[in-house]
Amino acid sequence: MTRVFLYGIVEGTLPAAIDVRGLDGTSRVRVVASGAIGAVVSAHATPFDVHDLPRETLLTNLVAYQRVVERVMQRQSVLPVKFGTQLESADEARDLVSQNRTTLDGAFARMRGMTELEVAATWEIGSVLQEIGRDPAVVSAREAIQSRGDPTPEDRVGLGRLVGSLIELRRAAIRRRALDALESLASNTAAHALLDERLVMNEAFLIPTGDLPEFEGRVHELDALFEGRIDFRIVGPLPTYTFCTVDVARVTAAQRNEARRVLGLTDEEPDERAIRGAYRRAAAAAQRQLPAAAPGHAPVTEAPGSDPRGASELLLDLSRTDPTDRRPGSDSGDRWIARIRTTGLDDISAATFGGGA
Repeated sequence: MTRVFLYGIVEGTLPAAIDVRGLDGTSRVRVVASGAIGAVVSAHATPFDVHDLPRETLLTNLVAYQRVVERVMQRQSVLPVKFGTQLESADEARDLVSQNRTTLDGAFARMRGMTELEVAATWEIGSVLQEIGRDPAVVSAREAIQSRGDPTPEDRVGLGRLVGSLIELRRAAIRRRALDALESLASNTAAHALLDERLVMNEAFLIPTGDLPEFEGRVHELDALFEGRIDFRIVGPLPTYTFCTVDVARVTAAQRNEARRVLGLTDEEPDERAIRGAYRRAAAAAQRQLPAAAPGHAPVTEAPGSDPRGASELLLDLSRTDPTDRRPGSDSGDRWIARIRTTGLDDISAATFGGGA
């Protein structure tokens, strides 16, 4: 069954079709609009779960996803949607946009005029190890080991830990020097994981578009400052993968009813105040019903079969949607939530997977 793959959310006027192919390499990408906001989608014949894909296939799909989002970015502001998001139809994409217009408008207001850049700094690890080998602390530790005769496994582990700690101290000092030079131009920063020993830093920066030339100039100054010992590389401009990604969730009528039951709510569309009050009451009642903790065991924090926190979070998210904004003829009881995530998304980091340069 053909599904719809979702890439991003755009605002303003865009043509219905975009000159780029989708994830399957054949389907054309298009925009499904509701008012002034639209969802960027393409048809996809084979549904998949990103967690089940072989690594090579996952990387291929990630690059294709990035290619689409970054092509759209060249024409219009875009909020990336979490990689792997699939819907049943284009009509569902339209419902998603229409029901979450307030949330999406707020995200565009924060991200408009912003660009993400990643700065990856690398060093030659062999040269670094040679330099650390001449550090007084390492020299002293090595001499102490040699004076005792053949080194024991504990000696080798201790020396390795010392070398590792000195490497991390150098990494931290270089990163701090770089951030001192760069973060004053950034509205936000986030550290990506260092997946290779050659990486000194892998940082994402949210930059006002007008400040990009100055930011790039400061990165080049860092190159000169470290006299070639550290190689600073800029990846981007990129969409706001790290700082503003849309996470989509489908909520069925059964899930809504169960959440209301857990919190003891009878109103079909409870507001935020009612939900928070119901959560406090439900949590207190659940706490009173908990059995006493056995000696030597941590206390139980939630009654079996009860999840007041999860129920309140679901209903609070729904309270921020517009249940009346539905396409004509829609009889589905499903609703849509668009959550705005601000995270370091290593699974779509251009520096990690080689895209966006």
